[in-house]
Amino acid sequence: MLIVYYFLIGTFQQASQSDWVPVYIYREPSTTLKFFILFFLTACSVAVVELFKVWRIAPPFRLSRQVTNVAYPKLLEASGARLKQWIFFTLLTSGLCISLSLNNVCNRLMNVKVVGVSTIIFILADYATVLTMTFFAILLMFLVRWHFIARINYLRRRSAI
Repeated sequence: MLIVYYFLIGTFQQASQSDWVPVYIYREPSTTLKFFILFFLTACSVAVVELFKVWRIAPPFRLSRQVTNVAYPKLLEASGARLKQWIFFTLLTSGLCISLSLNNVCNRLMNVKVVGVSTIIFILADYATVLTMTFFAILLMFLVRWHFIARINYLRRRSAI
């Protein structure tokens, strides 16, 4: 009987230890993070809209038809300038989001007597999410802008010939 008791307690302890995994804890995102996600979606959609606006006039691999069009390089330059402004705006917004969140977290941590490791891990996870979204949006806008610059250079080379 004693062996069965130890077996049941050992099984219960193993089950209770393996069931609780802190990685799968769902936390509601903060209000700042929700606003930043909305901004992130807006920034990515602006980049995609600018890309489709340029592709509507000259689809990919059909750029040679626009060599004589004088307005097309100006459209590319204007779209590239708008994306450059959005890149800087995204950097500034992410910096503001991180600084507001850091200020809020520091104020809450000053009220707590003991700070656990899990609290710090959750804080780092929020910052990693914001930075990942920021760099993804900037990468998307940078690649679209790079595509515009490559098209401008192609049109200049073709018109010089």
